[in-house]
Amino acid sequence: MTGIHEKRAILESQITELKNQSTLSMNQERTSMPNLHRLTLKLVKS
Repeated sequence: MTGIHEKRAILESQITELKNQSTLSMNQERTSMPNLHRLTLKLVKS
């Protein structure tokens, strides 16, 4: 029984790690989007 529980714990930690990584990358995309928008505005104005 302990083997199954250990495997499940490992899987759960891997899943949470993946979730954290995906939210991090999503946050990075969100922050880079306004920067991109600002750059485009500068290009249009010049």
